[in-house]
Formats: sequence, C-alpha cells, structure tokens
Amino acid sequence: MGLSGIGVFSQPTIILFIQVSFNEHRNWVENPSVKIIFLGTGVLGLLTASTPAGWAESDASSGAVGAHALTSPSYAVRQRAGTLGHHHHDESTENPFEFELMLGAESRYVSEGRDNLPDSSGVLWGNMVGHAHALSGSIYAEILGIEGMGADYTEMGLTLGYERELGSVTGRAELSLLEFPGLGENELESALSADWKIDSQASLAAEWVWSGASEGWYAEASARYEVKVEDNFILMASLLTGFNGGYLPDESHGLTHIGLRLEATVGLSEHVKGVIHTTFVRPIEHADDPDLEDLIWAGGALVLTF
Repeated sequence: MGLSGIGVFSQPTIILFIQVSFNEHRNWVENPSVKIIFLGTGVLGLLTASTPAGWAESDASSGAVGAHALTSPSYAVRQRAGTLGHHHHDESTENPFEFELMLGAESRYVSEGRDNLPDSSGVLWGNMVGHAHALSGSIYAEILGIEGMGADYTEMGLTLGYERELGSVTGRAELSLLEFPGLGENELESALSADWKIDSQASLAAEWVWSGASEGWYAEASARYEVKVEDNFILMASLLTGFNGGYLPDESHGLTHIGLRLEATVGLSEHVKGVIHTTFVRPIEHADDPDLEDLIWAGGALVLTF
C-alpha cells in the first residue's frame, strides 16, 4: 500500500504520477505497476474534470475550519495493525475537490499482525488520493505503492471508493486491485469500514475486507484517543485487534493480534504535515503457527496538501 497526498483545487485538474522500475529481467513497458499508475491517473483526472461544482457538499454543522485543518491522518491505506493507515479526507465547505500526497517509511512491513518481510530492513511507501465531493458524500480514487528497502519486493494498488458522513459516523465502501509484479500475481479486494467519533478526542473504527484470492475475509477494530497539545501538534494512542475469517488461508480462524500504536502529528506549514509513530503488536499464537514473535517497529510520513 503506498503513496498519498492532499490538495484542494477550485478548477478541474489532472494529476500525473509515474513510477518506472528498471531491472535486467523486466522491461518497464510491461510492468503492471506502470499500468496501474496510468489507470489511476486517468481515474483521478476524470473525477476532477467531470464532477460539477454543484455537487460539492456544504455542511455548516461539520465544524470545518478550512481545507487544510490539522488532523491526525492515521496514515496507511489499510489500518491492519497500523502499518500504513487508512486515509480520511479533510472536510471542505469551499471546494469540491481534495488531493493528498503522502510519502513514508516503515522499519517493518506488518499487516494482519504478521511481519510480511521478516528478513527485510523495512519498506518505503507512498499514497496519492483524490476526492470529489458528490452524491451527498465523497468519491475517491487512491494509488498505492510499496518498495522493500532490504528485499526485492514491490506492491502496487488502485482503490476506488465512496465515503459518507452521517452525524458522528463515517462509512466507506471500496474496491481495490493489488499487483505484485515480482510474483506475477494480482488480487481483487473489497472493503467496508466505519469510524465513530465519540467526542472531540475519542473514536472507534472497524474495517472488513474480502479477498477474491483466498475467498476469505479479515476484520480489524481499533479504539483511538487523541490529545491536541497545540494547534499544530497532536498526540494519539490506539488499541488494535484483528480477526481472520479465511483471509489468511494457512491460519486458523480467530483473533490474529492485539496491539498498541502511539502517533504524533505535527503541522510544519499550511500545506505540510509530519507524522511519526511506534507500534507494538503481540500476535495471537495458534496451533498451526506457534512460533510467532512480538513485533515492534517505527515509521514516519510526510503529508503534502496542495
């Protein structure tokens, strides 16, 4: 899961992002990652070029203080054990379009409470997201990318989704295409998620994901509490847990992990935020995999709004 970014434009805009990988075994023209990037670019362009300004939602009760209000992004396309975090856009009552670019690094690549690259020194990732306010909510397209720092690993993805706020609850439905060029594999996933903002500091979140490859599902839940130390400085703590329903085909159904994530978000300027975190996960051991180890890692990201 990879790159992200946010920016707001009052006129139709097309974003172009290209990642080209060269090596002696693969020509860039045949690289599935490049195809996904161009497809995602086209979707973002269509969203911004074809959405009438009249579709923009204006909700005076939302409490929005502008398109670039500082929030804790909890960055990672999927929250799964807090590796790269799910993007949630900032509400804007002034513009129908929002864009965000996020670039980051993780000392481990963890999802579902498991270390995906145990012999690696971590991953670099990026995530680009475009939102168009429409249909009483927000339609978004997301381009993702992950590159191993100590392993020959590439993961790319394109996500299309719809998000809507109903009072203190935000719900999302999305469809994702994931490509693994090094393995010559791809995967289609669908997901439903919801956030419930209990008050200005506490919130609950849940996500359910279905995998077409494993024909199974995975669910994760988190409880979060954040403290606004200053206008440009937010601290957040999250408790995490997950449940395997066949998504991990080689493991038994049941709880996969419990975890704790500590995160800090700093506003560096009007259009730039910095995020750092440290996360601890204790995998739930099952009889079919009794040697799982506790995981602790750190990461950070730069969030650009333009």
